[in-house]
Amino acid sequence: RFERNEPWDKLVRAVITGAGTGPLVTAKEAADARDYLGQRSREFRTDINFAIPERKPVLAAIGFDQEGRLWVMRSVEPGAAKVSDLYGRDGRLIAQVTWPAGVSVYVFAAAGRQAYATMADADGVTRVVRVEFR
Repeated sequence: RFERNEPWDKLVRAVITGAGTGPLVTAKEAADARDYLGQRSREFRTDINFAIPERKPVLAAIGFDQEGRLWVMRSVEPGAAKVSDLYGRDGRLIAQVTWPAGVSVYVFAAAGRQAYATMADADGVTRVVRVEFR
């Protein structure tokens, strides 16, 4: 559920709801999380006993671009194309945007049909790239 409130008038401009479940947490992701919690337990000298969920959250991130559009990024399976629902300032769904795995889109640097992103080249060097969505 998303409610956009303008600070100057306190009115709800849009409410966006959706249902679904996130992708399953892989065995490697669960093991990495357990290792991380173990490291933190030793560092803070306390027992951090969190359960590792079976599924990731439906939403991976949200953000607004240069035009005030809301990007709702969904959690995806490792190696899968990234997916984001794009909503206009009025709360209506404009498009579903996808881009390849390994590309990190920065929504705050998006406008129109383009955004800046980073990705590793064949040598493993991180490059800034401009992506265009169709």
